[in-house]
Amino acid sequence: MTASRASTHPQDDPGDANAAAHRLALERTRAAQAEAEAQPESTWLRISRSAQLGMIAAVYEAALAGLGDDAVRRCMDHIRPLLGQTCGSDFAGKGAVRDALAIERLLRNSRVEDAAAYIENCSRLRWWVALLGYVLLCAITLAFWLLRR
Repeated sequence: MTASRASTHPQDDPGDANAAAHRLALERTRAAQAEAEAQPESTWLRISRSAQLGMIAAVYEAALAGLGDDAVRRCMDHIRPLLGQTCGSDFAGKGAVRDALAIERLLRNSRVEDAAAYIENCSRLRWWVALLGYVLLCAITLAFWLLRR
């Protein structure tokens, strides 16, 4: 009798414990998403937060559907740097929402590798844009400095 109880206890079966953790995380993420949608902030900031939380929820849903723990960990490692990357401008807000929704769609279709590649391309593009901005700033500063001499 105790053996049958022990086998149904979540801590005894790692798969059940992981599923319970994923279910709890999914519930919390969905609650946070509903809360984000109800906030009286700017429209794009609210939509962006909701889209990011939807992206995370897609990972947990994929985990509950049988996605392996390593794949879940890899997805979350790729997604984590994207969280909180919202800007006040409509253009940047639309881009963040578009990226989050595309990643969520890929994850919902069980295309983890495609989602990871999409995230890497987004971050690589942001890195190049930041580098270009820095070079332009240095060039403008140097030009003003030379003109003052």
